[in-house]
Amino acid sequence: MCLVPGKTRKLLFKFVAKTEDVGKKIEITCVDLVLGSEMGRCVVLSWQGGGGDAASSQEALQAARSFKRRPRLPDNELHWDSITVQASTMIISRVPNISVQLRHEPPALMNEMYCLVVTVQSHEKTQIRDVKLTAGLKPGKHSFCK
Repeated sequence: MCLVPGKTRKLLFKFVAKTEDVGKKIEITCVDLVLGSEMGRCVVLSWQGGGGDAASSQEALQAARSFKRRPRLPDNELHWDSITVQASTMIISRVPNISVQLRHEPPALMNEMYCLVVTVQSHEKTQIRDVKLTAGLKPGKHSFCK
């Protein structure tokens, strides 16, 4: 990423949540900006807070910013003081955008294999991975010959 003096940059990122993460909060607690290279660093700028205990100081900062006069900027640029900090968000579940088709034919003989063909098709914008399929019989749904 190239940072140009006097211009605000917005960095978007993605977080791949696991099933056990649903209902929990994800929070950015620190951002470090390293100027220079691995061989010769010039300076490390560190931003702490935005969430947790720093939330109350964030309100005071917003109030102090509201009294400043802002210079006119081009339409495609954001003024630094107009950026609101949202350092945390909840991870919520949603209905997956997939279609599932099941084809089967009941067995003709006792103890014959029951063949199932399951087709899962993704309509998501990104690739899905680690798809697991669990199949079983519901209790009380068995059919027995007498």
